[in-house]
Amino acid sequence: MPTQKHLCLGFTSYRPETLPLARSAMEGHEALLLEEPHTPGFEEMLSGEMDIAKYLELTDYEFPDYTYRSCELIREFHNRGVAVRQVDPFMDELIGIHEFFISGGEPEKIPSGTVTREVYEAEREWTKRLLAFYKASRSGEFDRIVASVKAFARADAQRGRLRDRMRAERITEILVDFNSVYVEAGYIHIPLMPELLRRIPRDCRFTPAYITEPVLLQLTGRRRLLGPGDVLTMLYAFRPERKDSRCDLLAARSLVYNQVVIKEEMSPDNQESHPHTRDEIEAIDLAASLGYEQCRELFHRLSSLSTTDAKARAREWVRRHRS
Repeated sequence: MPTQKHLCLGFTSYRPETLPLARSAMEGHEALLLEEPHTPGFEEMLSGEMDIAKYLELTDYEFPDYTYRSCELIREFHNRGVAVRQVDPFMDELIGIHEFFISGGEPEKIPSGTVTREVYEAEREWTKRLLAFYKASRSGEFDRIVASVKAFARADAQRGRLRDRMRAERITEILVDFNSVYVEAGYIHIPLMPELLRRIPRDCRFTPAYITEPVLLQLTGRRRLLGPGDVLTMLYAFRPERKDSRCDLLAARSLVYNQVVIKEEMSPDNQESHPHTRDEIEAIDLAASLGYEQCRELFHRLSSLSTTDAKARAREWVRRHRS
């Protein structure tokens, strides 16, 4: 009797504090599929032929501490015989498009009706909306900025759906070669779940794993942690044409949230094992307590402050308005 296949989809955030929890979820699988494009030197780094520090010099990573520790972790699994693969075909395609342009190619030369054209169009719209947000932010006009946040979130959601669809197609192909596979996914990629469930064999056991769930349950009683901008993006991922006051409020709250949440990497230590999680909980709860007009007022009060000062000012502002 053939062994039943098992696919575990691990939703995580790319912070050093999540790696011990991710390690537990990865245990027992034959293959680990990472959410990253193919990068030069990856196989040499896994085998130990290349130092991790040297490998990281070849590619620009947003979270260097997390990435270094992650490399240590996946190298350990590789040395135990686990297959480790980089699986993000959308980003692979995007890198290919950039190389095409660098070599003198033009957008008009990308054939219509191809995946390459799909990726190009999604990325172009995403970039257009991101630049529009930056332009609106410089205007200082709150309603205009909120509108640009919604437009960007909608483009981000549709780009994410395409990326998840492409990943699901490739993951399903890889699943043929293994009985037990762990798939790494950023916590916002919830649409990857239905994309996989539509494609994997009916008798394949599917397990979603929310990596920070044990910590969040202890601290908040919640399984997942989503900022207001993430919630807005999720709404647009499943209902792209949604237009209501909740979208306005989520966009407004995301502007305050982004001013008070710490974006730089914080490493766990003996005093605090989950600094990012605690910081994000506070920022989310603070933003969730605000109405639209309160967001407008607070946004302008915080706009010139550092993250630390903005958080202290927002905390005091909310305290006064609650009393």
